[in-house]
Amino acid sequence: RRVLFRSQALQQNDLIANECLLLEYNISYWQLTHMVRSQVHVKLNADLTLYVRTDGNDANDGSANNAASAFLTVQGAVNYIKNSFLIAGRIVTIQLGNPGTYRGSTYISGLPGSIIIRGDPNNMLGYLLNGWTRAEAGDPTLGIFTVACGGSGTNVHVTGVSLSASASDADLLGSFANASLTFSEVAFTGMPCLVAVAVFNGAMAVASGNVHFYANIGTGVAVFGGIFVIPTSYNLWNTHGVNFSNAFCVAFQSGSITFHKDWITFTGGASGQRYGCAQISMISTGGGGPNFLPGNMPGVLQAGSYYD
Repeated sequence: RRVLFRSQALQQNDLIANECLLLEYNISYWQLTHMVRSQVHVKLNADLTLYVRTDGNDANDGSANNAASAFLTVQGAVNYIKNSFLIAGRIVTIQLGNPGTYRGSTYISGLPGSIIIRGDPNNMLGYLLNGWTRAEAGDPTLGIFTVACGGSGTNVHVTGVSLSASASDADLLGSFANASLTFSEVAFTGMPCLVAVAVFNGAMAVASGNVHFYANIGTGVAVFGGIFVIPTSYNLWNTHGVNFSNAFCVAFQSGSITFHKDWITFTGGASGQRYGCAQISMISTGGGGPNFLPGNMPGVLQAGSYYD
């Protein structure tokens, strides 16, 4: 029999094992006599850590780093947070509990607060986030990202992981619609795909630590009406000789990209076009010159846009 509350179906994690419940029969179905977890959001009064493991289960609550408690997917943890907590002003860390491959795409929206997805900054290659194909995601009309965030007030930090795609038409990191994405100590690996970091529609992405490219890719950083920046701290980007089939970075639709020469060191070499800049956009290197960015082909600058 289905168990409903005021015609609302039960959501994942509304009930837990061995919990005592009071039900009533309403002619055609059973219903709970009290509110369930997805109907009551708890305001966090302290930061929170939830665990995800390759042997976990998305029906768990993420409370401990073991198979009986941890989630199976990062999205499972995100859904639990969204259904359970008010996190404004607090930090929720989604900790990958064991080395391995974590399948599934993650999309974070409607969560005003700070979410950290963390593997191990000292072993980023040991913790792989591998996104869905369009068929696996169940909606072939949407772009597929391994990790993406969207919406005002949504702040996501990704650290200590490697990211790969399961399809050549996928992207790895994405920030949309006024969200803020930061990342540090990450590696882009696996099969060639479209974009490593994509920023759209007033969103921002900030690289605050070391980055490695181990796989050929269409574009390293693509900005469409958003902002990508590296803050005033030391960053090492090692491109490991990969090929950028489109360009290392592109800015369109009044987008802005900053790779300041005093804040970043590029190493490892790369092939492909260095940059593309069009539609009143800007790419700034702080005077690094036309050959500063990775690649072995000149960048392209359309009239009305800016590169220095």
